[in-house]
Amino acid sequence: MKSSPLKTILIVAVAVVVALGVAACGSSSSSNTSGGSTGGESGGSSSNGGGGTVALELAGQAGCPFCIAIQHGAEAAAKEEGIELSVQSPAKFDTSVQVSQLASVLATKPEALILEPLDANALIAPVNQFKQAGIPTIMVDTTVNDPSLPLSVITSNNKTGGELAAEQLNELTGGKGQVLYLGYTPGASTTDQRQEGFDEKLKSYPGLEQVQPQYSPDEPTEAASKVQATLQANPELKGIFASDELVGIGAANALKAAGKVGQVKVVAFDGAPDEVEALENGTFNTLIVQKAYEMGQEAVRQAAAYLNEGKKPAKETNPDYIVVTKKNLNSPEVQKYLYPER
Repeated sequence: MKSSPLKTILIVAVAVVVALGVAACGSSSSSNTSGGSTGGESGGSSSNGGGGTVALELAGQAGCPFCIAIQHGAEAAAKEEGIELSVQSPAKFDTSVQVSQLASVLATKPEALILEPLDANALIAPVNQFKQAGIPTIMVDTTVNDPSLPLSVITSNNKTGGELAAEQLNELTGGKGQVLYLGYTPGASTTDQRQEGFDEKLKSYPGLEQVQPQYSPDEPTEAASKVQATLQANPELKGIFASDELVGIGAANALKAAGKVGQVKVVAFDGAPDEVEALENGTFNTLIVQKAYEMGQEAVRQAAAYLNEGKKPAKETNPDYIVVTKKNLNSPEVQKYLYPER
């Protein structure tokens, strides 16, 4: 990697919602980190502690509050580091588009890449091309199924998030009845891990019976249809875990149409404005909110420190969660982590 006074960092943050979900502001000082680092790259030698340009690419900027929270965090850190930040996004979430965009990004020869891959397998080859070119990659929110590729990963512990959801549903249902996992189409590491944590924790609650899980590619209409079909097959359904924002909104719409609001308890991931509204009006009971702002902030800080000081980040950084209910919704500590509309 060349060492120039002005470092060029390219950030590509494309949300899953999961994941995208998933889904806030705060300081990186509250993160939990696990040690270790990825070899294969060497940091820059500049010690001026700032300068350079950053391109932040979001898959659904206009319709992804989680992405916008990441963007706001990146903007704050870019200002601190003296980095010029540019932001853009494609029209919709699409793995093939992300792969194509990464090819274009590689041609610009950035000095670092920050990426939230939409698919844990499909993005391996494109990221490997960056590594072969000597360009380190920092993963935000999710990662790929090759741990040798990222310099670091900044993500919530999604398995823990799924466990939290099971705990909340157990309390809300009194530990009895049928519950549904509603999630993003399998293949994204974040939501896959949330389901894993949810499934495992449910084994601790013998009074809860899990019905057939349902999936949607972040389409509220399709998610609503899946919930409606589940309600018809399981009229005594007591709870739903919606593992990202858009499937959660689909679940809310289905419950309203079926006259089941309040009867079926809902725990949803993330803290987008429409989810907060659903919490306020009683359609949702609990939100498990990720610190998306902190993820964007930490990603830029790690990239700047690596390029300007040669400082390798921890292998993984795990911001924790905020569990939000109607009771604590208006507290300042909760409000600062909710996602912005724009």
